[in-house]
Amino acid sequence: MLLKIGLFLIVVFIAIGFYFSSVAMMYDKKIEIEVADFQKAAQKIPNRIYSHHDLINLPEPVQRYAEYACLLGTQSIKFAHLKHTGFFRTAQNEDFLPINGEEFFITQSPGFIWNGQLKMKGLPIAVRDRYWNGEGNMLVQALWSFPLVNERGKEINVSSLLRYLMEAVWIPTTLLGDNIQWTAIDENTAKATITDGDISGSVIFTFNEEGAITHAVSYDRYRTEGDQQVKSPWMATMREYQSINGFMVPTKANVAWEINGEEFVYAKFLVTNIDYTPKEEFMP
Repeated sequence: MLLKIGLFLIVVFIAIGFYFSSVAMMYDKKIEIEVADFQKAAQKIPNRIYSHHDLINLPEPVQRYAEYACLLGTQSIKFAHLKHTGFFRTAQNEDFLPINGEEFFITQSPGFIWNGQLKMKGLPIAVRDRYWNGEGNMLVQALWSFPLVNERGKEINVSSLLRYLMEAVWIPTTLLGDNIQWTAIDENTAKATITDGDISGSVIFTFNEEGAITHAVSYDRYRTEGDQQVKSPWMATMREYQSINGFMVPTKANVAWEINGEEFVYAKFLVTNIDYTPKEEFMP
């Protein structure tokens, strides 16, 4: 009898393992399909090379950034694939948990797919944050299949577009795009307003003397509080710039909300690699 029970339990555990392995593969396949859509659309983006002429009407710190980030004389980015490690937490009283992720960007028609993986109390959590064609979606799933969060709506759309704008430091030619309007503030600060259809939002960027972006803040993004979406100051600090595939980009970033006047850092990311538009232009 004990032998039969033991064999039965082994079969059950194998079946459960096979099920979740299959679910994880299906999740990865869905991401692959979404990325393939990005790559297909990126093929239609026209080539563009920026020159000093494109900087004439931009605020001085943005011109400084364009020089520092090596944006001039280089073909604009159409598609990018970023990988990172880091730490993440969901509440101020929680410990940071290790996280690994990758992010895919498409430019001109702004879009991104972020695929993050972490464990909470040993339970695998998959996070897929997406924006494209004016729609954002934050999806959080336990064991790649059980939804914990699935947020959509106009506030998510705005918030997702603002994430794209703030993370444009990793797709830097985007910051010279026609869908971004720059407004001078002072010699080290300028406001970028991005428009995608009927959605728009702004991020204020701070530049150092060299031209590197060191800080960014938006007052237009929404934070989930209970069952409400509440506008809260959202900010990031960027540092340790390196040359990656010809562009100067930050490799470390801390991301935070301001809640009740206090800064709540919820993410610390370390960029490990970025690949830009492949030379083969996604040829099959």
